[in-house]
Amino acid sequence: MDECRLKRALAGFLAVVLMTGTLTACATAGNTENRETVPQTNEVDITQESEEEQTENTAKQQPADTSKTDSKQKSQAEQILADMTLDEKIGQMMLVNFRSWKSVDMEEAEDLTVMNDEIAQIISDYHIGNIILFGENTKTTDQTVRLTDALQQAAMKSDDLPLLIGIDQEGGIITRLGQGTCMPGNMAVGATGNTEYAYDTGKVIGEELKALGIYVTFAPDADVNDNPENPIINLRSFGDDASQVAEYVVRMQEGLNDAGVSACAKHFPGHGNTATDTHTGLAIVEKSKDEWKQCEQLPFQAAADNQIDIIMTAHIQYPGLDDTQTVSKEDGSSIYLPATLSKKIVTGILKGEMNYGGVVSTDAMDMQAITTHFGETEAILMAINAGVDMLCNPTSLKCSEDAAKLRDIYDSIKEAVAAGEISEDRIDDAVLRILQLKEKCGILDIQKDMKQSEAADTEAVDHEAALCEQIKQAELVVGSQAHREKEREIAEAAITLYNQSDKKTVLPKAGETILFIMPDEDTCNSVKFAVSRLSAEKAIPEIQSEYYIYEEVQKPDQACKEKLESADYILIGSKLSASVMDQPDHWQIAFPQKLCEYIKAKDICERTAILSLALPYDAADYPDEQVYLAYGYKTMSREDAESGVITGKYGPNIPAAVGAALGAFSPEGKLPVKIK
Repeated sequence: MDECRLKRALAGFLAVVLMTGTLTACATAGNTENRETVPQTNEVDITQESEEEQTENTAKQQPADTSKTDSKQKSQAEQILADMTLDEKIGQMMLVNFRSWKSVDMEEAEDLTVMNDEIAQIISDYHIGNIILFGENTKTTDQTVRLTDALQQAAMKSDDLPLLIGIDQEGGIITRLGQGTCMPGNMAVGATGNTEYAYDTGKVIGEELKALGIYVTFAPDADVNDNPENPIINLRSFGDDASQVAEYVVRMQEGLNDAGVSACAKHFPGHGNTATDTHTGLAIVEKSKDEWKQCEQLPFQAAADNQIDIIMTAHIQYPGLDDTQTVSKEDGSSIYLPATLSKKIVTGILKGEMNYGGVVSTDAMDMQAITTHFGETEAILMAINAGVDMLCNPTSLKCSEDAAKLRDIYDSIKEAVAAGEISEDRIDDAVLRILQLKEKCGILDIQKDMKQSEAADTEAVDHEAALCEQIKQAELVVGSQAHREKEREIAEAAITLYNQSDKKTVLPKAGETILFIMPDEDTCNSVKFAVSRLSAEKAIPEIQSEYYIYEEVQKPDQACKEKLESADYILIGSKLSASVMDQPDHWQIAFPQKLCEYIKAKDICERTAILSLALPYDAADYPDEQVYLAYGYKTMSREDAESGVITGKYGPNIPAAVGAALGAFSPEGKLPVKIK
């Protein structure tokens, strides 16, 4: 195709996109009635399955053979698959990121916010099928729209399939968009006791992503947080009751789907009971299969039954589900196969026993739980044989030279296919699932519309003007007033008053001085924003505010003591993180506790309350105080706090907790986890 015709085709196609919403709409993402379950194959056994397991799996999963089907009866996805080369199939299995990039003329890698020719070449050369964005890529609304548009153009200019573009937009502490809503997060939503808020959360997130050209969010988190010391899940979970978590997962999925965005339940078979962060180590869950069925399985089974588009595996050892052992490359020790690499877990349990017919994605393959114990390429081959369909972050791509690592991965997969170590039926099955998801989302129509535009040779439409219109529409959606109002409503509905004592709730009065003692300056920004907004709304009496920051301070110093003397009411922010839960002398734990002891001993002020900003388990440490649980510690910039205009990331939880503690509303949230 000559350059002029290509430009006309792209421009004509984008005009159609803006009229129909094809580019960003997964129009049928919420329609599950026609979802087709794709049979599986059991070709290469990397675990020692029993004869009973082999028989059971074979009965449930037959190879997806499309070669004998008449072309008129084939779906669009099947027709595309039939014409693909092995390299193109492998490309469709890749879910890569370009989080940061170092071009040939740069000294260091920088956040990738603008497309470049080097990345376009990699997308073309390796037929990349899927891209995951991160916070480094999505700083502003207009920039993000331009980036997703440029990524799609790079794929289609090389005559490859349109990209499935995804992001980890869970809400709460896992929020990637630099602008737009954060939403309060899953544990806060669980604290509302209202599953409709899970739906609303999904709907808001989905509408904003759809407007940006993002088709998938790797959410909701379906883990049951039944281990308070979990270092990586905690606030990302809806709670510790498996049945309730299942209800919230399904409703959030439905909200996302109704907004036109695909959902992903993670981290199968369940990350909530771990004590290790799989980004840095290999975690293990010591539960029997029966115990797992009664807890961790429930939310994932509910999502599978509701035909969720993607389920993501975890790099976790589950000997109760697969006790196959292997040798660690790191130190030669004996370890269990993690779920991502386990055929018994992925193919046998998830695709077999649970009858899941959607796409199975790995968690990031560049996590240390995988790379240190198995090696990059070997782990990828094992994951494919285990039954995984999509490989998330198969390698780190930060410069053009890194493309050689992709070539090594592709060559290794092709060599394994040629040697019979991986069957091409296994590859075909994985790719078909991915293509069916793209077909369901309407992504394949991008290519169809482009070809129709080219064939019709329609009058060219200025691409930049069309793109500006798309940006304009996105800016009306992302962080809209309606979304902000819903964000605040849910955050306030989540605030929980925890009080083990018989102490009567006391609120500040007009003219009094409130001393806010907070762990860091960023938290103070959110508090100042809340006080200013509540005062403007006349939701609280006129008060005087004082502030003290105790970051890295072990106990009250003279400056703190002087502020205490003049305060009428004291609000202490406690920010408990899983990484310090077993360190009572850490300043995050020691200071607020010693402060309360000092206040009580000196009888300075009985009117003291605690704002639990992060994990709610610290509430048990303050039996004599009122504790307002916020379930989230996302803050905001000083500029936004001072102006009162939200332009960047903003967490609604802290302002909601401040509002409850100052009497703007009565907290009605309920604990979604048990506190000892």
